[in-house]
Amino acid sequence: MNSSEGLLSDPEPVPEDDFQALLQQMLQSLAAGQALPGRELAAINLQLLGDIRQALDQLQERLSTEVPEEEGDVIQGAAAPQADTLAAVFDSLPAPLAVLDADGRFGRANPALVSAFGFDPTGMGQAEVYAKTSLCLADGNPMNGEASGASRALLGEKVTGERCRFTGLSGEPFDAIMTASPLVTGLQVGGAVVLWQPAGEYGLMQAGSPAKEAQPPAEEASDSQAILAAVLEYLPVGLVVAEGPDGKVRMVSEYAKSLLSSVTPEVEGASWEELLGGWRAFRVDGKTPADIDELPPNRIIKSGERIKDEEWIFQREDGQKAFIVCTGGPILDVEGEIAGGVMTWQDVTEHKRSEASLLESEAREWARAAELEAVLDAVPATVWIAKDPECWVVTGNRYSYEMLRMPSGANPSKTALEGEAPVHFRVFQDGVELAPHELPLQVSAAQGIEIRDFEEDILFDDGLVRHVVGNVTPLLDENDRPRGAVAAFIDITGRVRAERALRESESHYRNLFESMAESFTLQDLVYDEAGRPVDFRLLEVNPAFERLTGLSRDELIGKTRNELTPGPAPDFIERLARVVKTGEPEQFELYSEALQKYLDISAYRTGEKQFAILTVDITERKQAEEALHRAHEVLEERVEERTRELAEANQLLSETNEQLRTEIAERQRAEAALQTSTALFERLFQSAPDPIVLLDDRDRILDMNLQAVSRLGYSVEELAGEPFETL
Repeated sequence: MNSSEGLLSDPEPVPEDDFQALLQQMLQSLAAGQALPGRELAAINLQLLGDIRQALDQLQERLSTEVPEEEGDVIQGAAAPQADTLAAVFDSLPAPLAVLDADGRFGRANPALVSAFGFDPTGMGQAEVYAKTSLCLADGNPMNGEASGASRALLGEKVTGERCRFTGLSGEPFDAIMTASPLVTGLQVGGAVVLWQPAGEYGLMQAGSPAKEAQPPAEEASDSQAILAAVLEYLPVGLVVAEGPDGKVRMVSEYAKSLLSSVTPEVEGASWEELLGGWRAFRVDGKTPADIDELPPNRIIKSGERIKDEEWIFQREDGQKAFIVCTGGPILDVEGEIAGGVMTWQDVTEHKRSEASLLESEAREWARAAELEAVLDAVPATVWIAKDPECWVVTGNRYSYEMLRMPSGANPSKTALEGEAPVHFRVFQDGVELAPHELPLQVSAAQGIEIRDFEEDILFDDGLVRHVVGNVTPLLDENDRPRGAVAAFIDITGRVRAERALRESESHYRNLFESMAESFTLQDLVYDEAGRPVDFRLLEVNPAFERLTGLSRDELIGKTRNELTPGPAPDFIERLARVVKTGEPEQFELYSEALQKYLDISAYRTGEKQFAILTVDITERKQAEEALHRAHEVLEERVEERTRELAEANQLLSETNEQLRTEIAERQRAEAALQTSTALFERLFQSAPDPIVLLDDRDRILDMNLQAVSRLGYSVEELAGEPFETL
């Protein structure tokens, strides 16, 4: 009888042991089939009829040598629906699964593994597959073929919890937990089953439920028993295979059993409704309760609906809710009727929490980024960020663009690609222009070193100079290699100008201090134990004071008056103490016996217990005042003598004045008589009946009377000064 006839024949009742054996053998046979490509995670693949028929042919050949022909017909007739079950189980597993032969070659891969790898590894050796997928350990070291979990399983070791990473042809990395179990036939290891579970979902559903300790297979166990045992024991998802209209459980994974047994102790043989009766189910919103008929198991058994990646929320006994992703579908008999169903589920609670946490974290990071951006734009400092070691692209905050006179978002990097680097400014340090690669941001980003308190001058093409100082910190990758840098600088142009002005002012006042003619000293008072001022100490002196005392600065600084001129405290020390106490300046003069000089003292307070004295040597002025006093006395004597002489002269003058007054009176009388005589002569001269001409001693005409003017026909003015002969 061929496989087609066996597939279409009516199934006969089969003892439980034979049914289980057939399932195990069929899974073994399916390992030699061809899986469909594509990302069919957690999907039921019922399109493997050709593979199943091929597996049945292999089963027929094996059974013909091991059982009587009539018994084989019965078994073969019952094998078809069980083959569908095994095909659905193998291909619906959401985690990547592979069966390796004794030589370590991939005998079969489920669709999840084909999707994750991006290719079908069937027929390939471990080394080829590992190289193609860049399979490595969690620490990044390449996977050693001999030390891999699969190789150790082929040596008889059970491997669990081995973290690894591989990259499929899509380029997307896949972090996984590898579980590998040996397939033992008799005393020989004939292969291995390897599972790669996504690392983020490993053991989530089993939290709080200890995994069942694996039992070593009996020596007489077949290869198929070992495969099935390994799949059901290490499968990292819940898997339930049920048959009949009531959905009685016939096969369950240890993962599912550890969860369901807390509600229904006897999982195998129970119906799906019995398994689900102890749980509260909610729709994905977490608030709307779900009726039991709405749940995927009942829909699969009762209507034959295929479920793919359907999310539900189940409430556990402790009140906590779990997010479950279900995938499943019906198992059909040869007539296309529903004979049972298979369903897998994954607890994605942690994944959901991680997603929510990630979203919250992203929101926080975005908020922090927005806050940081606002802070950076608010601070009055320039901030530059380079995200590559060469500083090809540099970004900055608002203040940095304003300071560099560039539009927001422009690239201010001097090492930008050709044609992009700004040219309207240059950078100097201590008067020397810095090359682009010598700039602090570029040095820190290239060498990975921190630079602190770096001062530089930015010279713009219009002559404006900005003085800045700041720090640069490198950005390092996960291998501590530089990947960029962050620089923060503040504009100290005002401070630099102020310091320069201060230095110039200090130099000016230092020159004034050293060149002034007046003596200047800075001193502090010295007190005795009773708190009375008894002396003063020199703290600073100028060259004029050195010239005044004849002592050098080194001989004066730090010395007290008593050390320089021993003797009792001078009377003026009380004045100095009053200046220090009240802050009111005082001025007084004194004569220094030690210096033999007269001094003008101006004292004022400069600090606690300190005072300054401006001393002017007034010896010459005092001497001049004395000479002036003596001269004044001589002058007084001379003034008295002169006064007597003036009094005598005044008496003589009075007498002379009286004589003069008499002479003046006589003269005035003579002048009056003359005037009278002259007037009389003028009247007689003009009224004379005859012409009269007056001549000088040279016979020139002086005057003429009216008769002469009338006779001659000329005026006096016309003839005055003319010789008489002209008449």
